[in-house]
Amino acid sequence: MHGSNSFFTPHARDLIGRLLRKFLDDVRITPTELLHSVTYQRKLNNSGNFLESAVQKASIAQVKDTTTNVAVRIKEMHALLESVSKRVHAQEQGYGIEKMNAKECWAELAKTAAGPDSDAKDFQMYRLLTRYMEPSHGWRDKFKRLLKVFELLSSGDSGKNPRNVAFVDTLLGEIIRSKAGLDLVIGDFETLEERLNDIAALYLGEFEPEEKGPIGIETAGEIASLFRNHKLTSSRTGLAYHVYNALAGRMNILSRDVIVELTAIARLNRRPQNRARDYRRCKDLRSPRAPRRADSKRPADLLSIFSGSALSELQKKKYSDQSVQLQDEFINAPNFFGSLDEASQDPSKKAIFLMKLCAEGAFIEGPNLDTARKLAGRYVLQPEFLPTYLADAKTGEERLKRVDRLKRYLLDAGIDETLGAT
Repeated sequence: MHGSNSFFTPHARDLIGRLLRKFLDDVRITPTELLHSVTYQRKLNNSGNFLESAVQKASIAQVKDTTTNVAVRIKEMHALLESVSKRVHAQEQGYGIEKMNAKECWAELAKTAAGPDSDAKDFQMYRLLTRYMEPSHGWRDKFKRLLKVFELLSSGDSGKNPRNVAFVDTLLGEIIRSKAGLDLVIGDFETLEERLNDIAALYLGEFEPEEKGPIGIETAGEIASLFRNHKLTSSRTGLAYHVYNALAGRMNILSRDVIVELTAIARLNRRPQNRARDYRRCKDLRSPRAPRRADSKRPADLLSIFSGSALSELQKKKYSDQSVQLQDEFINAPNFFGSLDEASQDPSKKAIFLMKLCAEGAFIEGPNLDTARKLAGRYVLQPEFLPTYLADAKTGEERLKRVDRLKRYLLDAGIDETLGAT
């Protein structure tokens, strides 16, 4: 949105959405539609004390831990809503969008989309879209209408301006952000892991709808194709919203069993989209291009806990075996060693990183530990290792200290001076 359209920015739409979520879900409209429709705003004003209650609750939450008075914030919220309503009503007086039928609205959409970008165009496009969607009966019908508009705005004269797709993307993203809307596309789920995988597939444009899908395989397939063929920033943000909520909630991804749960997380982390910032932030993971010692060490820590616990020997063996399997998931699925190799051109940094991991017991005894030691040794043998390792040592004494430190790193990592495992 353009700067002067302050009441209709994504932030404003998100605020309206959170403020009036129940009303929007009940009426099956999006925040954008509410912001651009005289009809929907009239329905909201006639909904009893719902609006007042929503404003009050939101204001109390927003001023918590601040010096702002609740009454002041309530007044500001009402001023915002009143300003939005006044603008829509004023515009309607000179341009009867609310009275347009579907055919007239369609023609005007095509005409307006072909025009130059401006604040006025933004406002007009959202109002026309809102009117075109108004006869729909729920999200199912709105999906079908949006697909028609996507086709219109991505082809012909309208398609010459790729920004036109963003108007429909806004509405699609808001519908998908609704649980009811998302459920229509990807269907129900038995486990949270299944749900997250379906969201990931849709995000990547790889979702293949099944016959049992509630919206119908054809419509769901068309929606999935939009994610393959368009950027869809708003729609992908809507999907990320569900990921945040799922991971922040109390529902297990797969099981109450800690190892089974962690293994499920590892499988999710293996998927390409979960290497993106959104999912990493939720689970405090980092890109495999820059592996973290803490992430790599967790399975070994679990093994140590289980080994020293009061569990039966049978349970210890079960969980110990699963800890080894979990580490294999963390190392092999995201190509831990290969990613480390690509993360930096400095062999000294990579060697020290691996030697510290070995010394801390991050790798469970076996192939992974052997690979880490051999790779660290390979880095040490590279011609660039000593020049980069000693680069900050300015005097002979400092260089000697650095060499002694290197010997300790090798010894602590279980690597002898011939660069083999001790």
